Amino acid sequence: MRAAKRTGEPVSGRHSNVRLLFVDDDWSMLNTYRTIVSGQMEAEFVMTGEEAFNRILSDAPPHLVVCDILMPGLSGADLYRRAVTLDSSWSRRFLFVTGAASSRTVAEFINELDVRVFHKPIAPERLLDMLRQLADRWC
Repeated sequence: MRAAKRTGEPVSGRHSNVRLLFVDDDWSMLNTYRTIVSGQMEAEFVMTGEEAFNRILSDAPPHLVVCDILMPGLSGADLYRRAVTLDSSWSRRFLFVTGAASSRTVAEFINELDVRVFHKPIAPERLLDMLRQLADRWC
């Protein structure tokens, strides 16, 4: 299991107290996210749903989760369901980014629940705008 990685850049501004958790089994995607949010918001980066669930259960859980849907082990969809079972507010604090929107499993998940889904690759400003909107509502 790989330990959570935090951004090393100083954080300032209105959203500086926002704690983000990025979950993706693709390390290059996590590095892309790190570049996008560096200096904007505090963030952690994990590669498994299990690690993410442990962060959600922690004493200092993230405010928002950006998550891939299809991952080995605990999928993003299953992580979401577990989190919502603990606290229904998680249903509005997840943002999904997927490269597998045409997958039957992903399509069923998207259609089953009212979740925010973006398709890879996502434009950096579009991601930041959505994160700021969510942060304004929940943080």
